[in-house]
Amino acid sequence: GDVKTSEALPADEGWARAALEVRLSHTQLAGLLARLNRMKPALAVDGLTVVAEDALTNPKSDLLDVRLEATAPFVPAR
Repeated sequence: GDVKTSEALPADEGWARAALEVRLSHTQLAGLLARLNRMKPALAVDGLTVVAEDALTNPKSDLLDVRLEATAPFVPAR
């Protein structure tokens, strides 16, 4: 997929939070969510917005605009 933007978001102490805006296919979105689900330490998806605006003008379009916000424990390097 194509990354549009990424940004760090405010988080509580001991946590890291970020947002990512990407353009993906349905298959890529499913793969991304599966990978996030397997992450260790666990990652919490705080928000997921999916817009299929291209489908309004092209019913065969498989492209999705996705915004994902997630939080994970911050583990400092040793």
